[in-house]
Amino acid sequence: MGAHNNISDYFDFSKLNNLTPAKGRVLISEPFVNDDYFTKSVILLCDYKEEGAFGFVLNNYIDQPINEIIDDFSDFDTKISIGGPVETNLLFFIHTRPDVIDDSIEILPGLFMGGQFSQIKELVESDELKNNEIKFFLGYSGWDKGQLDDEVANNSWFVANVSTETLMNYHGDDIWQKLLESMGAKHKVIATFPNNPHLN
Repeated sequence: MGAHNNISDYFDFSKLNNLTPAKGRVLISEPFVNDDYFTKSVILLCDYKEEGAFGFVLNNYIDQPINEIIDDFSDFDTKISIGGPVETNLLFFIHTRPDVIDDSIEILPGLFMGGQFSQIKELVESDELKNNEIKFFLGYSGWDKGQLDDEVANNSWFVANVSTETLMNYHGDDIWQKLLESMGAKHKVIATFPNNPHLN
């Protein structure tokens, strides 16, 4: 076979994006993004408005327990992800327990963001909060007005719907691949692409 210089020789990514960004949907990076935060990343969009958008990278995990990051926090079996390049010195969280965490903001039915952190510490200490009921992030990903739409139009992201159950129960490093594989045959092929196709 002859050499191909562009991935568009194989796929027109624009034909694979059937959804537009929206609050509660996820962004799945195209396979050749080379970035400390976004390489093979999956981002939950927590808000999407005309003036901008923000969300958390779900699968950029750090190898450090939460009780080493937050003072007086109990040992808790959870992974922390770098949510994005903005305010990486702050801890953010999503959860499914608005019944016991006040001031929570709904993202999707059954999925919430933020709330009283003191209550979370107490719930963890008393073993009343499970690791599939909350996820923690250092920093977040943000887009100015029109920026995310331009990136999607330029095929930097695939957009997908994912259930709250999947978001909260899956903690594997391979969620990027698994989600693409679940989106159909062409996406499944994309999930197997090497980071640099010219090396093959």
